[in-house]
Amino acid sequence: MRDDLSPKPETSNTATNISSPKKPVFPYLEKIRPATLVSIRRQHLFLILLLLIPLFGYQLFSAYTEYQSQRSVVLTSQLNTARTAAQVVTTFINDLINNNSALSYSFRNTENLSTSEGNIILADFRKDKKYLAAYRFVSVKGQTLYSDPPQLLNTLLAEENYYKQLEANNNQYVVSDLYTSQLDGTTPIFSVVSPVRDTKGNLAGLLAADIDTTKLGEVLSVKFSIGERGSFSVHDRRGYSVYNNLIPSETYSRRLERAKTIVPSVRIALDGREMVQDYVRSGIDNMEKMGASAPIKLIGWAASIAVPVEDVMASTNQIIATRIILFSVVAFLALLGAWLYSNYLTRPLLLLGRVATNFGQGNLDARAPLARQNTEIAELTNTFNQMADKVAEETRSKDAFLSQAAHELKTPLTIIKSSSQLLILRQEKELNKLNEANSSTTQPDNNQLKLLKNIDYQTSRMTGLINRLLELSRFEIGRYEFKLASLNLALLTEKCIESARMLTTAERHPISFDWDRQASLDKWLMQGDTERLEQVILNLAENAIKYSPDGGSINLQLLYHPATNALQPAQLELIVSDKGLGLNPEESERLFQRYYRARNNERSISGLGLGLYISAEIITSHGGKIWASSAGPGSGSEFHILLPQNQPSSLKG
Repeated sequence: MRDDLSPKPETSNTATNISSPKKPVFPYLEKIRPATLVSIRRQHLFLILLLLIPLFGYQLFSAYTEYQSQRSVVLTSQLNTARTAAQVVTTFINDLINNNSALSYSFRNTENLSTSEGNIILADFRKDKKYLAAYRFVSVKGQTLYSDPPQLLNTLLAEENYYKQLEANNNQYVVSDLYTSQLDGTTPIFSVVSPVRDTKGNLAGLLAADIDTTKLGEVLSVKFSIGERGSFSVHDRRGYSVYNNLIPSETYSRRLERAKTIVPSVRIALDGREMVQDYVRSGIDNMEKMGASAPIKLIGWAASIAVPVEDVMASTNQIIATRIILFSVVAFLALLGAWLYSNYLTRPLLLLGRVATNFGQGNLDARAPLARQNTEIAELTNTFNQMADKVAEETRSKDAFLSQAAHELKTPLTIIKSSSQLLILRQEKELNKLNEANSSTTQPDNNQLKLLKNIDYQTSRMTGLINRLLELSRFEIGRYEFKLASLNLALLTEKCIESARMLTTAERHPISFDWDRQASLDKWLMQGDTERLEQVILNLAENAIKYSPDGGSINLQLLYHPATNALQPAQLELIVSDKGLGLNPEESERLFQRYYRARNNERSISGLGLGLYISAEIITSHGGKIWASSAGPGSGSEFHILLPQNQPSSLKG
């Protein structure tokens, strides 16, 4: 597995202009992110919401209670008004019955009463009662003997329902259902009919008071208040509208039609029970109304009162709406204040998080300013600064020690390597002489030569490790210089592949390189440090060989991404893929950190965990990006290098 791993960016066919940050020196400090600290604000706001939600719920409950209370008051008021209306109608009917009783004395003996005299008596009773359409005396056979107006003389009533009801009611008074007047055949009227008895108590005839429903409604409506848009209606036993103030002149046929859709409260009142009903849409003016119906028990009718909801509940709704709006404004101001106060509280933490991130990325001089207030945050800031001072001092001491130790080790290693190479040459000469002197059946002992070559190999390994430590030291102190020149990345890659093939065989690890060989060589030109880029490509190729099993193929691919705009120049992408051990997802964010090595390989394959870290530093210093990807353990890996073609005149690490 690889030494390190950087985050994989989003890939596409068109390259992006990426400027990579410096690799973290203390990756654990990067966990302190400003984005994480924002959750403190959210928690603060959540706490405020926890306090506001019950208060808002209480406001809603109070508004609901107040609304229901006002609704109950309105419905009770409407029911009382309906009762009053029913009582007014009852009183009116009783007055007519009493009038009929008083008038009946004049018609006890009709034998001595002429038609004109009878008509005059009826006219005197009717003249002050504008709501009467007609007043008439009817014989026991149902013939009109006297009438005002006289147009109704001699009309027969024996077939009328109320005449039959009077007979069925043992000649007691009867209030008829709604019907049309015999005068014009259109005016909806009803009649109050009372028996007239002679001096012997025998039935002498009937007195019928015909009431014009439109004029009666005008008389009744002034006796109680229903508002400008309120409605007052009276329904007979069949549910027909005797009167409705919203349509006082409605035709008889239309009243019969509307009787099919009367509201439930009217039907209940016709059954003799009171009923309130709210939020019922009127079929007349299409308004939602609240009202009540009360039975007129004397005659089996019903009186109904209804008012628009928006009229009687408007003030309550306005008060409730105002209260909710005010609470919403207060809640918003509370949340805004909480947000601003949270910003004030978390500002030092956000600053500390940025400083910690900066420190974790290698800026050992990053320190957080002390908070002004003497709080736990100030104490935390001071503790962090003290820790940073100590870590910076220890890190610089460690880097200085590594640099000094590497320098001190290079001299004896150089002497050891040169001495071992000299001894190898001498040993090889002696073996050649022995080979010439001895017979062909006797082979000289070359164990000593093998030991010397092993010493030389191990010395070379140690020298390479020390050189990497020196490179690391130069990166840390900012003294890593690059020699910028024009180079052909395709040709440089081929050169690196030839060097990598020296480390393996075509049978063990076949290496291939894909690039557009038909394109102009200028397409693969870029500005960079040839030696350092060669170091990176060789490191990736050697890693692919090192971590691939026998027979595992290795492929390098070079791609060209043209410029899309002035801010996004052309880029070259080199991909090194293998069929090796692959990467664990949890390792994908740490592979390019210094000293990091995959856990499952740190014993089986030697190394310091610096190769990929130094490679990432070199690529980043060139303004490029390096990352790795893998489908998982055992699925192989891909390492991507993305480099811009144009670079500034000089680079420094």
